Amino acid sequence: MPDLLLVGGNDRSLWANRGDLIAELLALGWEVHAALPPEGPVAYPPLHPIPIHRLPMARTGMNPLADLASIRALRELIGRLEPARVLAYNPKPVIHAGLALRRFPRIPYLALITGRGALERRPGVKGAVAHAALSLLYAASLRRPDAVLFQNDDDRALFARRFGVGRRTPVEVIPGSGVNLERFARVPLPAEPCRAGGPPLPPRFLVVSKLLVDKGVREFVEAAEVVAREVPGCRFRVVGGHDPELPHALPAAEVEAWKARGLVEFIGRVDDVRPHLAWCSVLCHPSYAEGTPRAVLEALATGRPVITTDAPGCRQTVVEAESGFLVAPRSAGELTERMLLLAREPERVAPMAQAAWERARDVYDVRRVNARILHHLGAPAASPEAREADDARP
Repeated sequence: MPDLLLVGGNDRSLWANRGDLIAELLALGWEVHAALPPEGPVAYPPLHPIPIHRLPMARTGMNPLADLASIRALRELIGRLEPARVLAYNPKPVIHAGLALRRFPRIPYLALITGRGALERRPGVKGAVAHAALSLLYAASLRRPDAVLFQNDDDRALFARRFGVGRRTPVEVIPGSGVNLERFARVPLPAEPCRAGGPPLPPRFLVVSKLLVDKGVREFVEAAEVVAREVPGCRFRVVGGHDPELPHALPAAEVEAWKARGLVEFIGRVDDVRPHLAWCSVLCHPSYAEGTPRAVLEALATGRPVITTDAPGCRQTVVEAESGFLVAPRSAGELTERMLLLAREPERVAPMAQAAWERARDVYDVRRVNARILHHLGAPAASPEAREADDARP
């Protein structure tokens, strides 16, 4: 009987977003299992020795027959393992776990909402159908959790308004998944030896994201074209894979045209983003909506100011004009203005980098975030820093 069954959306998010939590639980002597969909095309080696149970859960889309099979398989797994508690995160796992666990009312269930996904209604008939179906599934599944955690106030308000979450169930907003300040340690801004003591280098702008329309990559490329023309010497890079099967993936022809142009360097998927964060001086994250973007937290911890959007999940990550800037979603014009400001006044970058690192330290330290999750799981915080953060809560 495991102490905890984690239900997640893929291997990468398990290790990237829950790896530190798993480490704390193992340090406490807990037995932790995970239930995940089949491995994707890219294998992610496990960071910790925990059993992984595979579910027939599709990575994307909503197929009623496939979803029923996944819920049934999860229900059978829970019945066989008899976990002491369950934690689910990502939209499909939260829905499937909520429905499967209705058969097991005595097992404590903690749901972690990591974003609103298709609850942001898309245009067209398919978008309307997906929106309606997801709303019905959420309404049914969110009656089951014993507590619900959100990563931003916008999502908490949305789920309260639409599904009544919080009327009978305890809720809390936590600062994303947190960031490991030792793994993502602060590094100096890029400089060239020949310019030591001279004026700052023109900024290097980075995007870390899958190549999706909703991540604002198109707006970044448009902005880069203007900035490069106005302030020669600036550099631009995008790090992230391109999977045409994902919903809202950028058209392959458009991506290939950008690569052929050569203005923006496209790196593709990487196992370690830290060298690219060290390369850049500013992270751009023009996403349309998120839970709390991990790329932003890692950039803050590295000591990089961030230009992101005044959108759910993104707006709370930076302090305007201190650790970064907020721009309107889908606005290449506003993104261009803020990039140009830093390109023309690169001396602004260093003080903003200091403020960015302080924000990561004070708000997004993963030990503080995990202390709240451990509290809801009924586990003591393992590290002194986490215990201090937990004790400081009202």
